[in-house]
Amino acid sequence: MTTATPAPQRRSRTGSETRQRGEKIDVRFSDDERALIDRAAAAAGLKPSTYLRISALERAAALIAS
Repeated sequence: MTTATPAPQRRSRTGSETRQRGEKIDVRFSDDERALIDRAAAAAGLKPSTYLRISALERAAALIAS
């Protein structure tokens, strides 16, 4: 009698393995600027990095469109 070999478990991918964005821009903020960004991001229900990316891209699109 043979025993069935269990199927290998799929390993979930980490964020870095599934990340689609490869470009990075380093930006420095004062303590007050960082606090403002953190508060605005929290109010929007977003991480600060997500909030900044969305805000910057919306602003850039508006500037180009005008």
